Amino acid sequence: MNEIFDSGSEKSSTDRARAVAALETGVMRWQDLVQIYDEAVGARYGLNAKERQALSVLAQGARTAGEIAQLVGLKPSSITALLDRLEQRGFLGRQPDPEDRRRTNVVASDKTLAMIAECYAPLAEEGRKLWSQYSDAELTLFAELMARIIKVQEDALRRLEG
Repeated sequence: MNEIFDSGSEKSSTDRARAVAALETGVMRWQDLVQIYDEAVGARYGLNAKERQALSVLAQGARTAGEIAQLVGLKPSSITALLDRLEQRGFLGRQPDPEDRRRTNVVASDKTLAMIAECYAPLAEEGRKLWSQYSDAELTLFAELMARIIKVQEDALRRLEG
């Protein structure tokens, strides 16, 4: 992949070890900063971690309560109470599923969309600026790496939860 790691020399081994260490440290620092940032958003809007996670799911589109429960790791009874609280505070709404009137979809409200615009859209814009500096091949590699990192984290969570 990169000539610096392909020569088999002692220097390349040291360079590789440094790069791996930098990636490990960088991922940990990034995780910490994401958590700190999300907690600050939560403090500003009066949201706990599971409420923020539910709203993050809804930012991607309408979902059923069961889908949200699965994605944020809550039982159906817990998700109902959480969604009721968020609805009472104006963060979401419920509407009949247009394809199956027996189902109800949960949707982000204008209040949630405004929070996202204020707190997360600027981060997304900065991310797009960063991505513009890389080739299509590099972006594809980053996307593949991210998918693998997410899988590692999901597997670790499943093991931890037992």
